[in-house]
Amino acid sequence: MDRIITARDYCKRDGDKSYKERIKRIYGLMQQSRGAYDTPPKLEDKPKGKPVYAEIDWGRWIVKCPDCNGAEDVDPDEPVFYCLTCGNYKNNGYLRPVIFPNKAEREEIERVLLERPVEEKAAPNELERIIGAKPKKAITKNGIAVRLSRNWKQNETAADLREENEAAK
Repeated sequence: MDRIITARDYCKRDGDKSYKERIKRIYGLMQQSRGAYDTPPKLEDKPKGKPVYAEIDWGRWIVKCPDCNGAEDVDPDEPVFYCLTCGNYKNNGYLRPVIFPNKAEREEIERVLLERPVEEKAAPNELERIIGAKPKKAITKNGIAVRLSRNWKQNETAADLREENEAAK
């Protein structure tokens, strides 16, 4: 419960050596089970298209697909995105570049989010326990009680998150 999950965590769990290898494996499984996209992922080519922004959703780094609203886990050490829902169809199957905060900002954002107390739920493994953790504190924003989750969006700063943490004390 003391870290933010990245796509690398799923790679380790599933035996994939990299995020690109994970995409290739999952794409292959999808092709076998139900047919996949007309254009396979272009994993060896340089990422192309409009960059997408990483965010933290329930304790994990993700990107929401700008084309279909699917979402996939991503990794700051391999900053590329491939949507397994639409196959990056509008980007011709090319990986998209992902924009993360710089390393110092990312570490500070993660540190501040991890200060937020959560209630761990029973789950079969650590990754599912992290994702399923429920916020223990709430703050009031515009007259509405909002649970203090381990979420972060690109337009928020670590100072914004710290301010929310202080408001919950």
